[in-house]
Amino acid sequence: MTRDLIRAGKLLKIEVLDHVIIGRATAARAKDYASLRELGYCAV
Repeated sequence: MTRDLIRAGKLLKIEVLDHVIIGRATAARAKDYASLRELGYCAV
């Protein structure tokens, strides 16, 4: 889905800086979100 957003952004001349997924913090994951840029999936 992130790749599709980036491709669509290029067509519209919009730069995708990040794709953030909101969720809940758990014992295994301290944050209540996941930044795909932080994880290395969105190159800026």
